[in-house]
Amino acid sequence: MNPLNASNQMQNIKNLIGMARTGGNPQAIYNQLARQNPQAAQQIQQILQAGKDPKSVAMSMLQERGLDPQEIIDFIGGK
Repeated sequence: MNPLNASNQMQNIKNLIGMARTGGNPQAIYNQLARQNPQAAQQIQQILQAGKDPKSVAMSMLQERGLDPQEIIDFIGGK
């Protein structure tokens, strides 16, 4: 993955999380994500429709791709 592209994607994710933390409209956040990454939006819909825990799924997807979930949480300022 191109490091510049990865950095842009992380910033987009950080912006979406910031919107969620400040009481942003969940549908607007989802719509923005869908515009930026339709494939991710489709996966989110499948997860929700299957009744799976989104956090657990996200964590395992990150690990499968060789990414450390805690590093990403730290990057976006999570706890």
